[in-house]
Amino acid sequence: MARAPRRSGRENQRDGSASGRRRTGDREEARQSRRDSFSRRDTVRGRGADARRQTMSTRRGERGAEGRRGERPERGGRERRRMTLPPDLMERIERDPLFQIVTLDGLTWIDPYTGSAIPIDENAEKTAAMHLQRVPSYKDQNCMPMSRLLYLRWTIDVERMIPHDPRLRLFGKEGRGWLNPFSGAWMDEVNAPQKNINRNTIAQIAALLSQCPYAAQGVFKEDAELSELLRQRRTHEDEQAKEEEKRREEEQHADADLKRAVEIQTQAMGKIPEIPNYEFAVHYEGYSQVSGDFYTVIPLDETRFFIMLGDVTGHGVQAALVVSSAMKTLRLITRSCSDLVEIVTQLNDEIKADLLSGQFITGFAAVLDTETDELNCILAGHHPCLLINLHKEVVARRIGQKGMAMGLIGGKLFQNSLRVSTIQLDEGDCLVQYSDGIIEAMDDQNEEYGHFRVISSIINNYDLPPEDLVTALADEVKVFSNNDVGDDLTMIALSIPLPVSEEEDLGITEVEADTASDVLKERPQA
Repeated sequence: MARAPRRSGRENQRDGSASGRRRTGDREEARQSRRDSFSRRDTVRGRGADARRQTMSTRRGERGAEGRRGERPERGGRERRRMTLPPDLMERIERDPLFQIVTLDGLTWIDPYTGSAIPIDENAEKTAAMHLQRVPSYKDQNCMPMSRLLYLRWTIDVERMIPHDPRLRLFGKEGRGWLNPFSGAWMDEVNAPQKNINRNTIAQIAALLSQCPYAAQGVFKEDAELSELLRQRRTHEDEQAKEEEKRREEEQHADADLKRAVEIQTQAMGKIPEIPNYEFAVHYEGYSQVSGDFYTVIPLDETRFFIMLGDVTGHGVQAALVVSSAMKTLRLITRSCSDLVEIVTQLNDEIKADLLSGQFITGFAAVLDTETDELNCILAGHHPCLLINLHKEVVARRIGQKGMAMGLIGGKLFQNSLRVSTIQLDEGDCLVQYSDGIIEAMDDQNEEYGHFRVISSIINNYDLPPEDLVTALADEVKVFSNNDVGDDLTMIALSIPLPVSEEEDLGITEVEADTASDVLKERPQA
């Protein structure tokens, strides 16, 4: 049998090389097909990606050449290059959206396990596989949620793009509010303090874009539409600024009017006249700048004084107007009338027309005779007053009988409801009356301050002058309610001082006077 011609070794080598090139070409075509398929799933890439990829490839070639010229890699390095990923992980890299989060320019892939930003080498799929071989975080970590990955991706994109793309820098007046260039919506929660775009601003923008379906498409609104939206915003802001300026001017006028009202109300209360042999003190503190409480002391003659504390329901300007009317009415009435019941009855009939529907006044009214130390008092819907004297067997008493409040009914029906209580005041007596704001103040547990705490405070501060006594009580009420009393605070205190004993009169003062007299006698004559 004839033999086939023997081929030379060189011919076999050429055929082998050609076959190897064909196999290599087949592998390259398959790899390119997978690369094209993954690229279609990637986010739209920006301009400049090809140039940057070429630069990166050139640098990798230089590093590879240096490696070939240098020492041989260790065995461990070759083993790591030969490592393969689990098939299910490779499947996820190819198909799972969590593994396909890429920045808009296509140059950065987000590791779904750690959130790290990884530069893309050739394509995202290959980059993901190589990175997870080097950093096998998949072994002991779970993937982050999509919302977190999108936020990290947009943080990178916004930080990269915002210095160069003015469409991402559309803010409202003074940096308040940001125009989303993808959706055309204004995001008032985004702010650039003092027009300075800081990291907090970028984080706010990234958080909004990560949840915006329009931003996911990566397509900006037309420049003309964005300009119109910005113009409308500026017009609206200018209108708001004018309204705000008008409101401030109105508030300034209102503040001036309110200040004037406070001055008028304070003046209407009048100066407290001196009551012979008595000490009188008042604490007057409105919940707002003007008050619905009032007090007055009006001389009826040389020895008799009309004293009243009133509380108009509600507080604020309307209640303050009622107070002013009541004070003027009282002054007119007391010019021609000195009977306690008649004064209160006339006040009720006159003031009723100034009250709103359902509004009324509670009041304590008294006539003090300083010659006899007799006090007659009426409670027109008000609670009893307190009479405190630590030098008596009965330390504390409640004085007065409650009648009808003023402003509800008029004439004889009202007058017949009033009950006059008469007490004889003694040395050491301290009479205290107060408005509802004192006893109705509440603490954090909604417990009222109440009458018993008032009595306790007065007893504890009994030795203080009346002015300090009412101030101490007011301070205790405010501490009790954490400075949120919620109503006007008004208190009056009337007391007869205890006489100074003879032993006290002959004490230190007289010794010092005698000593001074002796010194003068011993001085040599000039």
